[in-house]
Amino acid sequence: MKKKKSRLSIILSFVAVIFLALNLIWVTYRYNYFVKVVKNNPNCEKINFNIYDLKPERKSIDDCNVGIFFPKYLKFTGNYCISNALYFNTENSGYVKNYDVTLTIKPHLFKEMDFQIQIQDNTENGTEWYTFDINENQEIIKNYRMSPEEILNNSEVKDLLNEVMKVANEYFLSD
Repeated sequence: MKKKKSRLSIILSFVAVIFLALNLIWVTYRYNYFVKVVKNNPNCEKINFNIYDLKPERKSIDDCNVGIFFPKYLKFTGNYCISNALYFNTENSGYVKNYDVTLTIKPHLFKEMDFQIQIQDNTENGTEWYTFDINENQEIIKNYRMSPEEILNNSEVKDLLNEVMKVANEYFLSD
């Protein structure tokens, strides 16, 4: 009987150590990639429990929205999101800009960050979405739809992408 209790206590101790280690890794990840960013931006505004707006000041049509989405408990799925501000025209019959660019950055604990760009094309009847995985140098890694050169060579999209990357460097990519 003592042998069974001893094995059980060893197994429970092992499980507890693994659980504590996982919690420590998660807390480190959360602190290094999310809490520090919020602390470094004292003007940021908490939207809800897991989401912060890092640029809460009044936004203009040429400004970017910057958000940080904290990971849920014991998940490593938090991300940063930067997008140019999207506005409807005064008649609500369409968008003011022809394109909307959104950059999502996913930090990882043991490797470099992942970058994904979504481009909303408002130039035709209806809205088209294009999604690409890119690297920090804006080189395409994976394409989820059409030929990326067609949309990425558009001067308006290039300007918006450059602005979004500039904001990403300001908030997330510079040390």
